[in-house]
Amino acid sequence: MNKYIVIIVTMLLFAGQASAQEVQTTATSTATPVPQMRKPLIQDTRDVNKTLREDAIRKTEELRRGVRDENEATRGGVRDTREGTREVLQQKREDIRSGSTSTRQELKATVEQQREVVKQKMEQAKKEIEARREEFKKTVELKREEAKKKIEANRAQLQEKLKSIKDEKKKTAVQTIDKRLEEINADRMQHFSNVLSQLEKVLENVESRATKGEVAGKDITIVKADIVAAKAAIAAAREAIVTQSAKTYALTINQEDTLRTDVGKARQALGTDLKKIQDVVVAAREAIRKAATDLAKIPGVNSVDVQVPTATSTATTSTSTNQ
Repeated sequence: MNKYIVIIVTMLLFAGQASAQEVQTTATSTATPVPQMRKPLIQDTRDVNKTLREDAIRKTEELRRGVRDENEATRGGVRDTREGTREVLQQKREDIRSGSTSTRQELKATVEQQREVVKQKMEQAKKEIEARREEFKKTVELKREEAKKKIEANRAQLQEKLKSIKDEKKKTAVQTIDKRLEEINADRMQHFSNVLSQLEKVLENVESRATKGEVAGKDITIVKADIVAAKAAIAAAREAIVTQSAKTYALTINQEDTLRTDVGKARQALGTDLKKIQDVVVAAREAIRKAATDLAKIPGVNSVDVQVPTATSTATTSTSTNQ
């Protein structure tokens, strides 16, 4: 706008100078015949120039005032716009802050609720596991006490039959084998019971992770079925151990020359029974392994590092090496 003012002022001054030059030219051309008109013409030219300058100055001031007023109005509009924008932004910030606070509180409440659900389920599962262990332990102890009574009765009968054996070395060997068979059975049942306890701890870990995944919205349908199957396998193995703990292996002695055959039958029977117990324990281990593997396949669930104990026992070897 200032540029336009300068141009207008320049044009006005240029017009004033042109008029002055025209007057001066006219005065010069007419100076000779009419010398007396020179002074009035010069004075008129000066008056015209003065008037033009005053008009130019006045219009310049008017233009400046117009520009100033326009600039002031523009500044006021910008100021109002800034204030309005600032208020809108401030309101949005308040809304966002309020919404974020509410969202955080809701999220925190949800997380706490999920943790409480997981905690309650794990406590319940732990109580059930402890109850099953205690019941199993008491049942096994009861069966062993019953077995001890049978063993004592069988041993008394064996002593009577051994009286007909003349070879003292054979008598001692038969008595040692009879005692060792009962010890092997008790030791193996204790070993398998410990293995089941370890397997149950692994299953407890798998179930804990599965519960967390379920609370987080993961699909653990397959894993839940695996856990049920694993618990059933553990229960079956424990039932087999209880049954085996009550068994006795009495040596049936016919005559001195059949001692080896008679003792071999008892050893073979024990080995067969121990192999059956080993198989059901291995089946429980594999069921737990499947549950852990299926759990690890679920996207977003931390993989479970399951170290499944190996139920290693060879009944026949144990019996033969401890004659």
